[in-house]
Amino acid sequence: MSEFLAVFKKEWREVMRTKKFYIFLGISLALVLFAFAVLALMHFLFKLPGMEVDEILMQTFKFTYKNATTVFVNFLASYFALLLIIYLRNYMSREIKEKKWILPLESGIKPQYLVIARILAITLTILISLISAFILHFVLCLIFCEPGATMEILPNGDFVLTDITKGKAIGEAFYSYGMILVYILFLTILILGINSATKKPALTVIIGLILIIVVDSVLASVTVKIAGTSVALQSFTPFVFTAQAITKATLPWVCWLSAGLTTAGIIVLMIFLSLCAIKIKGEKIK
Repeated sequence: MSEFLAVFKKEWREVMRTKKFYIFLGISLALVLFAFAVLALMHFLFKLPGMEVDEILMQTFKFTYKNATTVFVNFLASYFALLLIIYLRNYMSREIKEKKWILPLESGIKPQYLVIARILAITLTILISLISAFILHFVLCLIFCEPGATMEILPNGDFVLTDITKGKAIGEAFYSYGMILVYILFLTILILGINSATKKPALTVIIGLILIIVVDSVLASVTVKIAGTSVALQSFTPFVFTAQAITKATLPWVCWLSAGLTTAGIIVLMIFLSLCAIKIKGEKIK
């Protein structure tokens, strides 16, 4: 254990030295401010003289917990995810290509310690960055936002608003935080595993983009029937966490079970691929 802690401390110092921690923290906090800036801008535009805006659109951009959280979560699922893929495209392969692990391996440090410590260091960095962003977002919601109301659109095109309590609004916000956090951490380990397996930064980016854009969209568009209810295939996969962070739709328990098992299985597989990559390299060194 002491050997692993020593390796982890080394990786954590590297994260701090290369400013990765501050970069991810800065991006996370900037997206919070960007989300509120979008609401403020739309609120300003809607109030311009002569501006005629649909009432439903007005409700969508009001300063409420739900609207502020939805915009912020969308930014995390798109912009943050994209930057994450680009920034981690060679995070694992660079260490292997530049042979930075040769000395530790030859000195007797277990290969799995090097891999797990490196994955843990960057995952912890992203975790702290997102939690910090959630705290800032929640504080701004408390200051600027109202609980809001649920909107039900009637068949004739009209809508009915039902006020919700502040407690429910806060609960929904924290639910969204939790869902998007699980998704981003899953995506982090997924990209690290892909990079370890391919060892090609460009290929890592291409595969990552295909997964979060193409595969996610296809799964969201294909539905199956469960107990008479149409459910998107997306709901059975790790992509459900992004959708839940935005929609908070009620899903059958089998969807949650499938999504949980699939997420855990892919994480284990990605870590295994990372371990295999350095194990093969270690054998070549010997």
